[in-house]
Amino acid sequence: MLKAGANTDAIDSLDLAFAGRAYVSYADNLPQDVIGYVNVAGSSVDIVNAVTVGSKSIDNGYDDKVFDNYKGKLNVQLGTSNANGHLLTEIVVASGAVRAVRSPLSAQVVVEDGVLVTDSTTTELEIKATGSSAVFVSAAKAAVNVNQLWLDASGPARIEFKAGTVAVQSRTRIAAGRGSSTVSVLSSLLTTHILD
Repeated sequence: MLKAGANTDAIDSLDLAFAGRAYVSYADNLPQDVIGYVNVAGSSVDIVNAVTVGSKSIDNGYDDKVFDNYKGKLNVQLGTSNANGHLLTEIVVASGAVRAVRSPLSAQVVVEDGVLVTDSTTTELEIKATGSSAVFVSAAKAAVNVNQLWLDASGPARIEFKAGTVAVQSRTRIAAGRGSSTVSVLSSLLTTHILD
């Protein structure tokens, strides 16, 4: 269980550095001082015990200064490479304030409706997948209205961003970088001022 602190009252970024599946959902019925919780199950006790949950940046060799700037960061990572097996991770957030999701290893992440910021014309929304990870945003009925949208995949990573409509006030950057990475946007309407 994750409680509000002096510096944050919501989870605004997710940094998920592990192998396995992760489901991120929203719940509006959590106790008042609880901003979310993480449940981890696995194929062995050793791999579950190797998972760490924290609020500091993950030092995994990926230079990504953007993720150092969030106050409500939640990171979940596999603390040792010696643990073998499969993980199933459930993350529940108490408010739709997540502005950034990063999966740098091989997690298969599903982000459900209600988790991400969808109505803030001053906010940058960023999804980043590297390694062999995949991030699927499933918000088919959401009307997303943000300042900037960044969808960035590299290696064989994959991003699928599904929303009802997407309105970006400034810049949209869709980058499928090195390797066989793919980025898909599934929406009935996408409007943006600048498309990179």
